[in-house]
Amino acid sequence: MTIPFYDEVLNGEKTFNMVNLNDDNLKKMGIKPLYIKLKPLYFDVDGRLYYSTSDNHYETNINNYIKDALLDAFGLNNSLISKIIYIIYNNKIYFFDKDSYDLYKSFPRIKDDIQKEIKKEIYLEIEPTDNDFKTNYYQNYIDFSSRNINFISITLSNKEKREYYYKKRLENLKEFKNSNELSGKDVLFNLNYNSNLFMNRTIDWNFKGIYNEQTMDLINSYIRIKKYIYTVLYNLSINSKDINSLFLNLIDTLNIYKYPEILQKNNKVMYYRSIFNFLCSDLLVLFFKFSKIETMRKNTITTSAINPHELFFNYEIRGFNIVRLPQMHYNNKNNSFEIAQLRDYDFSLERELENDINLIKKYVPFDERYKYSI
Repeated sequence: MTIPFYDEVLNGEKTFNMVNLNDDNLKKMGIKPLYIKLKPLYFDVDGRLYYSTSDNHYETNINNYIKDALLDAFGLNNSLISKIIYIIYNNKIYFFDKDSYDLYKSFPRIKDDIQKEIKKEIYLEIEPTDNDFKTNYYQNYIDFSSRNINFISITLSNKEKREYYYKKRLENLKEFKNSNELSGKDVLFNLNYNSNLFMNRTIDWNFKGIYNEQTMDLINSYIRIKKYIYTVLYNLSINSKDINSLFLNLIDTLNIYKYPEILQKNNKVMYYRSIFNFLCSDLLVLFFKFSKIETMRKNTITTSAINPHELFFNYEIRGFNIVRLPQMHYNNKNNSFEIAQLRDYDFSLERELENDINLIKKYVPFDERYKYSI
């Protein structure tokens, strides 16, 4: 695969209008252009660009994806559910909220543990809906003054906590299929850029049809990257024999100083978030196989790809410098991260392309090199 040449990589930014200016109804309502300025920072594993937004909104910052996913993988996220209470009344089970119901359906051992504790077989009287949970449906079935009621506490294992949270993450990370699906709330959450019609309270935040396909594609790119990062780290956490020692190994492998004074001033989660902040850039390139568009070094791309001349042929002939780094892999046998030795190219194609690049740069004027793009 050879990545096409994107002008915004050379120019350092991309700008486009986010809203549907061709819609006559929206024109009558007073819609105005809404421009978003983007900065290309990485190529993902499929050669597509990741952009940061000018306001660096939380949901558009790739470092936040990694920090959140690492906290989940290492069981440090405060939102991970540890204990669940179940109501047993006349041998029937009821649920306080959707999480308790979903966990019950996801892990059969919960039912077994409840039955062992009360020494009776339990039944599910109704399959509650989302609306039932909003109205505390169980109150219609239970006499709380009865002696036939039990409240059973179930503690989740670390593996169950991570599995359930990962499942919920994926449910919330669904790409949009049509730009008309985008509501004001969707764009507010994912980009924090808002049409004047929403800001002026002309329409409700749930109104759809304001934003165009470019906006949808940008939001989908963030969703796609989040899914990829969460899946990689979730699989890592499940396969690891000891996730805590693996975390320490990760810090040591990347030579990250542990900053004990930060731990003294903050709680454990805040401390680890600060440590993870130092890991993000290295992890993206070494482990997640992203290629970084350097901002401090003009026309420079840093990559751990084993075929950089094939990937970045169109950039090299235009004067870009490609910096190679070794890849980092997880060794399941040793439960550790290992940085591979950087070697010469293994592929004859890479050597051929390197030769072609050097010949083009030597004999073809810069303004003519685009003709040799592949």
